[in-house]
Amino acid sequence: MTWPHSYADPSVRARRLEVLLRAKQIALGNVLDEMKAGNKHLQKEHERARQVCEVAENFYRRWNVAFRAANRPSAPKEVRLQPVSSTSLLVLLGEPSDHNGAVVTRCAVEWSETPDFSAASRVLCPAVTEEYLLEGLPTGRPCYVRVAACNMVGTGAPTSSTPPFLVPSRCDTRRPATSVCFVCFVCLFVCFFFFEGGDRGY
Repeated sequence: MTWPHSYADPSVRARRLEVLLRAKQIALGNVLDEMKAGNKHLQKEHERARQVCEVAENFYRRWNVAFRAANRPSAPKEVRLQPVSSTSLLVLLGEPSDHNGAVVTRCAVEWSETPDFSAASRVLCPAVTEEYLLEGLPTGRPCYVRVAACNMVGTGAPTSSTPPFLVPSRCDTRRPATSVCFVCFVCLFVCFFFFEGGDRGY
């Protein structure tokens, strides 16, 4: 799987560089032609166009060198699943252990009803996002999830979720069940104490 970006192809980057430089050179040539025609007030415009052309060339060449030295990011350290509703799951996204020379900008979240991801759905979310809510999932069917990190070079290896799959349910594990049970127990105890105490004349 590759990042959907044309700059991943060296020949495309080379052609793009040529187009950028050609455009700047044409703009610079137009200013020179007007100066030759007698417009002496374009000296500053000529200098500005020359500087813009040089900056654009230097910037693009530095970017191209950095791109060649970079690689796809490593797999995320950890991906966890939590049920939210009968049609949604919460995916907790982990950071990749190594960006490999290029900043991770997005995460690719895939989910499927089969463990081989033969008919998987895929969405890209910003890398700064710590969690992603999968909605519209089929009720009562297992949902397998995996996540990969993306940078300007491409998409890295995916990490399967823990647990490997979940069946969407209405149980929200973001609220500990133990605390809910404890509150219920306390309420029952208080009710029992007051009712029993009142019947015994306490």
